[in-house]
Amino acid sequence: MAPPAGQRGLQWLDFAREQPHSLTLSALEAVTQRLTFRNRLGLALTIAQSATRLDPLRESATRVFSGIHLRDGNSAAAWTEYRRPQAQLHVETGSLTSPSVTSLVAEIRITSDAVLADIATSQTTSRPTRARPRR
Repeated sequence: MAPPAGQRGLQWLDFAREQPHSLTLSALEAVTQRLTFRNRLGLALTIAQSATRLDPLRESATRVFSGIHLRDGNSAAAWTEYRRPQAQLHVETGSLTSPSVTSLVAEIRITSDAVLADIATSQTTSRPTRARPRR
């Protein structure tokens, strides 16, 4: 369907508005990845969060944000940040996330399973011995 007669000439304006937005998000993601590489995870999380707030449905921003949480050892936060936009995307469009974001979930689950196994192992090997009552 063609746009109404009065709006046909304004399609360039949509592009002019979208291009700076897209460039800003790409720059935020690039800075975030560089900071993550340098192990500056706190600052990387802050910048990644800014990107996800600018465009909550942008999968690359979600993937970067969740990946930083995962690298920081916080699989629960990684899972939360993955699920939030996925639910919104499903409600708004009826579709699910791309395979690249879904593969991150597999990594989150593997990491979570490893953490739970470590916790279980440490609890069984470091149980305090019960003191015998005095007579």
